[in-house]
Amino acid sequence: MTRTAKAVAGETPPELIVAWLQASHFLQGVPLAQLGKLAGYARVRDLKAGDRLWRQADPAVTFHLIVNGLISIQRMHASGAEHTIGIFGARDSVGEIAVCQRIKYPADAVAISKTAKVIAIEAERVLADAKTCAELAHALQQSLSRHGTALLQKVQLVAIGDVKARLAGVLLHLAERFGEELADGAVLVPVVLSRAALANLVSARTETVIRALRPWEVADV
Repeated sequence: MTRTAKAVAGETPPELIVAWLQASHFLQGVPLAQLGKLAGYARVRDLKAGDRLWRQADPAVTFHLIVNGLISIQRMHASGAEHTIGIFGARDSVGEIAVCQRIKYPADAVAISKTAKVIAIEAERVLADAKTCAELAHALQQSLSRHGTALLQKVQLVAIGDVKARLAGVLLHLAERFGEELADGAVLVPVVLSRAALANLVSARTETVIRALRPWEVADV
């Protein structure tokens, strides 16, 4: 059974929300005063694996910025199988294309990490501010361009060979985008993904992914 995440209201200090907004890719270069204004509109949402940030066909009326965790954009096929069309994580924003086109979301947005934290801001307020803040308008344009690149990367990841090759590609992709280098040179991706979530990302059965991962798990690499 899936769940819809609830907003957490009045629990996060405004200065912390400003810091999260400032760290996001979406709002790079936006003046601090404008970030403070946006923080006043913001809601913080805490999600668990399987929670929907939104559902397919919901009106796209909110900008979302990810503080931590991973959000997958998934579309349901007529067969009932879900197909991942995008992966977004810490500092990313998600859903802007639908919001700016003023359409309904064409797919679900689902938390696939153990937990995720997302900032939600009413779209009309952001778009109104963008009319008077050139930096915010530019940030929005840049974000739309990044989303096109992210979707292209997903297409490339699921077209690079067998399941093991696709898994390797996804893991490298996550490490490059969200990884943290440790003192010994290893790279840690600070999210927890189930085997089922990995299977969805590479368009494979969970059992197939388990078999593909087993040699890596025992190789101590």
